[in-house]
Amino acid sequence: MFKKLLLVVAFFVTVTSAIGQEIAEKDLIGSWSLRAFKMKRVYFDIEKDSIRLPDDLLVGKSDSEIKEFETLFREKYLKPSTLSKIESTRFIFNEDSTVEANMGGNIRNTKYTIVKKNEDYFMNDLESEEQVLIRLDNDLLHIHINDDMLLVLQRKED
Repeated sequence: MFKKLLLVVAFFVTVTSAIGQEIAEKDLIGSWSLRAFKMKRVYFDIEKDSIRLPDDLLVGKSDSEIKEFETLFREKYLKPSTLSKIESTRFIFNEDSTVEANMGGNIRNTKYTIVKKNEDYFMNDLESEEQVLIRLDNDLLHIHINDDMLLVLQRKED
């Protein structure tokens, strides 16, 4: 009896997880702001003002070496002028499947579709024919630009 109960629970957890991961155009409608990003394998959380380095860069490094690397990363990639552009990044998804992307003052409007391939979801730019992997997790939209660039957006409160 206990095994059957576990199987039923496991089934519902699996089904619920799969349902929760589905993404449709309607799920994106609204304004989104940049919460975090990954660049050159370094993850920067804007809200927490924190940097997370990849594990392989941390191996054998002292705390002072890690702090020095974080400082150098901030000086090179997170200058105040750059940071203000990063913080002003916005995506506005509209009901007509268009998106306005304002990235550091560079504004781009395009039409998009969402396509499911296997278990992954992709956003297709219908004008440039570019395709990016997307994931919706805990009300955060993850946009994987390439292997080395990730944008994490959160829905902006109006």
